[in-house]
Amino acid sequence: PPGLRHPPQAAGRQPPAGMEGVPLRLVAEARLCCEVDLEHLCTVAFVNCELAHTPRAPLVIHLRRMRAFVKVRQSGDMTLSGQCGGEEEARTALRKVAYRCVQAGYPAKFKSFKVVSMKWAEAYRPAFPIDLLRLEEHPNAEIQQPSEAKPLRVVIQCISRGAA
Repeated sequence: PPGLRHPPQAAGRQPPAGMEGVPLRLVAEARLCCEVDLEHLCTVAFVNCELAHTPRAPLVIHLRRMRAFVKVRQSGDMTLSGQCGGEEEARTALRKVAYRCVQAGYPAKFKSFKVVSMKWAEAYRPAFPIDLLRLEEHPNAEIQQPSEAKPLRVVIQCISRGAA
């Protein structure tokens, strides 16, 4: 949904203790509003990029300051994926890519920015014990353990979607 914020701030709450500085895994999209020549962009505008020689392959730009990358398609669609500090940092990174396209001679405009998904890059480890047997009694609880090697995982649906 448009205007998606950092997960705890979306509900008007602060992040849990110990999660304030944890980076987010984020996927964001934007449009350049023009067609671009990916090979020209790779050679002229960007240094840290890759371009596969297959039809419809995107230009992949590795961002230096974040553990993330941007895929630019020939149609002008951009997708940022990886770890960053939040929505504003992702918006700024995609704006900089659009600015580099303008410097390379394209009539690019930064439009239609939206955050597709956002989650913490690390698991939340509370400072209190959790009784899994009591948690299993919750009506929406589902316990998963695909194999002995993987840890036990409890999933509880907390937010219902649709009409009540």
